[in-house]
Amino acid sequence: MRLILLFAKRYLLVKQRTFAINIISWVTIIGLAIGAASIIVLLSSFNALESMIYESQGNFRPELLIESNKGRLFDADSAKGKLEGIEEIQHLSEVYEGYAFLQIPHSYGDSSATKNVVVRYRGVDKSYNEVYALSSILTEGYHIPFEQDSLALYMGRNLFAEHKLYFQDWPYLYAPTEDVLLEDIDRWNGYVRLSTPGQTSLGRRTPSLPLQPMGLFLTGDEQFDVHYVFGHIDHLRKLNPSHKGMVSQLGLSLNSNTDIAKVKTAIQQRLGSYFNVLDRRDQDASVYRIVKLERFFMVVILAFIVGIISFNMIAALSMLIMEKQQDIVMLRALGAKRRTIFSLYLFQGMFGAAIATVLGVILGSLIVVVQDKFGLVNFPQPNPEAIPIPYPVDWRLTDVLLIALMMLGITCLASLYPAWRASKVK
Repeated sequence: MRLILLFAKRYLLVKQRTFAINIISWVTIIGLAIGAASIIVLLSSFNALESMIYESQGNFRPELLIESNKGRLFDADSAKGKLEGIEEIQHLSEVYEGYAFLQIPHSYGDSSATKNVVVRYRGVDKSYNEVYALSSILTEGYHIPFEQDSLALYMGRNLFAEHKLYFQDWPYLYAPTEDVLLEDIDRWNGYVRLSTPGQTSLGRRTPSLPLQPMGLFLTGDEQFDVHYVFGHIDHLRKLNPSHKGMVSQLGLSLNSNTDIAKVKTAIQQRLGSYFNVLDRRDQDASVYRIVKLERFFMVVILAFIVGIISFNMIAALSMLIMEKQQDIVMLRALGAKRRTIFSLYLFQGMFGAAIATVLGVILGSLIVVVQDKFGLVNFPQPNPEAIPIPYPVDWRLTDVLLIALMMLGITCLASLYPAWRASKVK
């Protein structure tokens, strides 16, 4: 083996009689090194992008989410009873969701003018901020705990901006009754306004209990920022009195340094097949699926380019075999077997791939470090005066090992045919 490696090293580094062989060999090595560096930079950017998505979800998605797979609502006390004794659970928050009309009186111009918007309301309890971190995504207003029958209402910032609302506007909610007729919807008959018990008002009568906007939130998720309003769960459940004690989901926050996957499995076993227990990746699976698919196809494309570059190795080894035929004949005469000749030229290609991989790893890692420290490449900004945001990168050793295996594998495949041809020389 040492003799084979010695020959491979000399064939690669020593100047050949045909200078084109050296040129082709080093062009191939440089091309492979650039390909390896490109894949390292690409994987580092996708790693950081995935991490950034995961961290941003911490503002409005719980660490674990429990929902029923047999209907929209389920009994909260029954599900919570099955979670007793799980020490890893730090906070639990009940969430009740539904659709309603949001009637917003204008505070400017015609005082009788109103706007009617279909929204998705989310009723939450006083533990909501501990699980979903509502206070961290407020852009205007201030956060107050959702105490019993709180009138506070939080709106998505884009919903607020789209309809040109003001904080002094006190909106009202309508929820459809069970016996509402299609023709009644256009006239707003058949809709119950949110009111105190025993004072339910129908149609266009004056509501008895308005809601007070307390702040705007911005999550970065369009479905929340454009369609959602948040209020106290007991208050909003009055829209549907038959839903008392029912919830749409339970959000959980866990103790620090907890194995989320382990707790998720334990909770799923306790709740059974009638419930789904979702971590943050499960809650927004489509986004992660898109990121992983983009990452996979980009790596495949670059690997294909590296494969094309490696075909230059076939040309370089073929020309080297033509030049070294006398050496091959001499080695055979000295007792070298065909397997030895085959290994010699196979290692010749692998030796070049190893040099290319080392150079590519150094170059790619250097680019990643420079981007991480100095932020040379930024996200495109629609406003030229906006503060530039550097594109994130995340270097991982597993990516380097993957690239090394891929480079050696591709080069090995490209070197098989020339090595086989060399072993056939008589």
